[in-house]
Amino acid sequence: MPCNLATTQAAACVSGIGKLTDPVQLLQVIAELSCELAVSVAGSQTPWTQNINAAGFNITNLGLVNGVKVYRALLTQSGTDAPVATVLENTLGGVPVWSRADTGQYFATLAGAFTVNKTSCIVGSILFDIGSGTPPCFLFLSRTDSDSVRFLMVDYSGTPTDSGDHSINSTAVEILVYP
Repeated sequence: MPCNLATTQAAACVSGIGKLTDPVQLLQVIAELSCELAVSVAGSQTPWTQNINAAGFNITNLGLVNGVKVYRALLTQSGTDAPVATVLENTLGGVPVWSRADTGQYFATLAGAFTVNKTSCIVGSILFDIGSGTPPCFLFLSRTDSDSVRFLMVDYSGTPTDSGDHSINSTAVEILVYP
């Protein structure tokens, strides 16, 4: 028997169960009752604005989890071109613009997006071709200031290098900005 409930306080009241605020507990109740529950939350009160389907336990999160802003992309770059991002997820509040500053140095720029001591950056760290005899290249991603994150590619001696013998092809990058 389907049931639909709406709330503006990120909790569901199920007849005979009481007020539920824990999403896991809520999913357990839904499974037991074999019903679909649509929760709509006004404004940005909660990250749990979602559609819950008891049959498949699918949750689509349309907001921030614990207030953390996320940027995940696959970068492709060749020669002296700026990296091209295939964005997988972006909750930064704007779109970072990728540019090439110098040999092996690229920047993602978004005004005021990268808070000091609150920004975490992750990237694949080594590019190499097994059996090619080409020395490896290393990748680094780090916050430079509140407006930019630097993507750096260096050769085995630590000298910045453009992709050259290696290609940055769908290299995963992740930037997390904590509240």
